[in-house]
Amino acid sequence: MASPDESLPPQGADALQHHSPSRHDELSIQEEESKRMMMTSASMLLQTAGSMLDLPYNALITAAIFMQRFYAKHSYTTFKTVHIVSTCMYLASKLEEVPRRISDVVNVVHRLQHAPDARPTPGAIQRILGSEDLIFVPGASKDPKLDSPKLNPLGPNEKIELPAVLTGKAYYQAKEQLILYEQLVLRAVDFQVDVVQPQNYIFIYCRTLRSSQALTQLACGALNDCILYTDLCLRYPPEVLAGGALNFAVLLLEVAHEMPSEWWVLLNLEMKVLEDIGNELVDMYSKVPAHLVLEEGELEF
Repeated sequence: MASPDESLPPQGADALQHHSPSRHDELSIQEEESKRMMMTSASMLLQTAGSMLDLPYNALITAAIFMQRFYAKHSYTTFKTVHIVSTCMYLASKLEEVPRRISDVVNVVHRLQHAPDARPTPGAIQRILGSEDLIFVPGASKDPKLDSPKLNPLGPNEKIELPAVLTGKAYYQAKEQLILYEQLVLRAVDFQVDVVQPQNYIFIYCRTLRSSQALTQLACGALNDCILYTDLCLRYPPEVLAGGALNFAVLLLEVAHEMPSEWWVLLNLEMKVLEDIGNELVDMYSKVPAHLVLEEGELEF
């Protein structure tokens, strides 16, 4: 297992925003932020496909980290996120010793890509591809914007029958593409595939501090979300990111009085950094699209 400093080293926020590959492709900061929003939908696709493939969560987190690292070196305009999702998920399943067959990966993503009625959150996942890549079944989406005549070239009574699985030439093309992209992802992470997951530190911290189960669960949830839906894993070492998620959970549950005095010092962490991470988590949750929030106020991830 590589050390935190050797495995996927953190990058500066300035480099990620102002000197990214997308910026070199002459995308404005606003345009790149719009493209970056696709990462949220890509992460949702990753979670949904991973669930259908019965992948453990540590494999999904590894895939998400690889995906973030890939787009830190490659432009959103060059590589479509749906292809990188499939590749990172397949690669992570092998690295975490829970391998899934290429045929299963490409066919699950194929169905999620082209069957709106098979998705738990169709509106968000559809946006990762762009309208030119979508095949719509009229009326299947609950989002009226996605079933508009502009995005749907078919008539109101027309339907497209999609194959249940990719076969023949279509399957072999998808397989060859995934194998090619796997090499690109490996190069993007400099072949450093032993990912130190921040979740390991959460459990160590909570055992050390004798935290409650509720606090541990909330901290783990916040940590998972920040890896899946932000680039914080590129900017902070895993042990610091875990501390930030724990501090966020402490403040959210209002249990600071139950924690040891200056508990962050015991973990060799700096409160200022933890607060910065917490502020970005608050910002992340404030930007969650309204259609991803259930009536009870819980996130539909």
